[in-house]
Amino acid sequence: MRRRSEGQPTRRRRDRVHDVEVASIVAGPDDGDAATRGGAPVLDVVLVHGLGVSNRYLVPSLRAFARDHRVFAPDLPGVGRSSKPSRDLSMVELADGLRDWMDVVGVGPAVLVGHSLGCQVVAQLAARHPERVLGVVLTCPAPDPGRGSALEQGWRLLRDGFRERPAMALIAATDYPRVGVGGMLRGLRAAARRRDQPNLQAVDQPTLLIHGGRDPLVSASWVEALAGRFPDASVVTLPDAPHGVPLSAVEPFVATVHAFVDEVGRAQRPV
Repeated sequence: MRRRSEGQPTRRRRDRVHDVEVASIVAGPDDGDAATRGGAPVLDVVLVHGLGVSNRYLVPSLRAFARDHRVFAPDLPGVGRSSKPSRDLSMVELADGLRDWMDVVGVGPAVLVGHSLGCQVVAQLAARHPERVLGVVLTCPAPDPGRGSALEQGWRLLRDGFRERPAMALIAATDYPRVGVGGMLRGLRAAARRRDQPNLQAVDQPTLLIHGGRDPLVSASWVEALAGRFPDASVVTLPDAPHGVPLSAVEPFVATVHAFVDEVGRAQRPV
């Protein structure tokens, strides 16, 4: 039986990756601690936030996952406490930069857990650098091309705010101004560029897609269609969850991802 607690303490760090100071939150066993828990391996798990909002909303999930694994949540360049790059970065550059950050921090092959626009960064990394990835979780993968223009998606995001926990709305309200409307729109455009779409057929690691049943930004049909592009993917719907699943539906989200990570970990055990 897995021991449950109120969650693990977090540590903050800053690391230079190229021309950016990347801030991150870390929890779980230190490098020198035992590599297994009850015979199962301790895995590295990386949580990647969505558009314009910092890693702060991922902290409750991070603490829960860290009961059993080493967990990392970086702020992508220009978001939260990370410094801004000299220019806007493409999804490919963000993915390569995340890989370089993993190298600097000492994150081994990991389970990557993306949320919203962070899913595209995670999928890019898995397709381009498969040796760094044990499994992939895409939570409310955005943007959904069937949900209209960037302006319409902004309206849907506003509607979603009324469905979120107050803490999620408060974090977004304080993080979005730093990125600005222009930065948000440029991020959506970067995600929509055809030439920068990840090669999902190259992602042969186990993949889990999570859909929020009350998410106005991402439809169930989009999540199912996206899952069909991966060689090995499954879909779980959390019926009462809005878009901000990692905070507004933290309990079912943690349970779902924990089960997936444990399954990935069992597959890593020597026969």
